[in-house]
Amino acid sequence: MSELKMTVERGDPLPVGKHAAKVIDVDEMEGPHGPMVRLRFRVNHEECVHEVTALASKKLSQRTKLGRWASAILGREIEVGEQIAVSDLLDKPCMVKVEHKTTDDGYVFANVVDIENEVPF
Repeated sequence: MSELKMTVERGDPLPVGKHAAKVIDVDEMEGPHGPMVRLRFRVNHEECVHEVTALASKKLSQRTKLGRWASAILGREIEVGEQIAVSDLLDKPCMVKVEHKTTDDGYVFANVVDIENEVPF
């Protein structure tokens, strides 16, 4: 059996700004104020692949953050009464707006603060 070898990467966060992305996962989690949804995106930037996440309350309506983001990912307005499955969002292209956040111990990471459609609708 061959020995596992790994390469140390730079680990720089994705730069601040808007980046083309694809949704790769959506999961539920418990947040400080109730149920939340975590969306994970893959971004190719300067020959590096980055994974970034966005958090939103699990409340889905045309006025909530999750509703605006679902509309952006789907490329259309969502309708009242519509059911949206995770599979409807996976592998869809979109634009993620990234800002940097710094933890108390000085670690800088990319934080998705907004999601937009590649082409306005």
